[in-house]
Amino acid sequence: MESAFVWKEILQDLKDCVLEEVLLAATGGLSGISDSAHSVYSNAQFQQCCVHVVRNIAHKVRVSDKKEICDDFKQVYQADSKEEAINQIHSMSEKWKKQYLRVVKPLLNPAY
Repeated sequence: MESAFVWKEILQDLKDCVLEEVLLAATGGLSGISDSAHSVYSNAQFQQCCVHVVRNIAHKVRVSDKKEICDDFKQVYQADSKEEAINQIHSMSEKWKKQYLRVVKPLLNPAY
């Protein structure tokens, strides 16, 4: 299993050899990677990969709701602007919060 220590070691090796600065990292939500990267690249911003977000959503909802909720999330990452994406995420959250609060709550306050 990948740990924060292993990620920090890998990232430090990259920094020491060739990668002086990271401004944005898109991750799959691996445990420990954002904390480790912040310790090596303090200015880096993080974003979770949309594919991984969709997979996470799909694994946590009923089969009968999977297509609809994933289509709703697609409206977020295909939005033409940040403002539209924020509006879509709020709309999606309102629609699904009664059934899937644990799924939509992290979308409103992402830790990535």
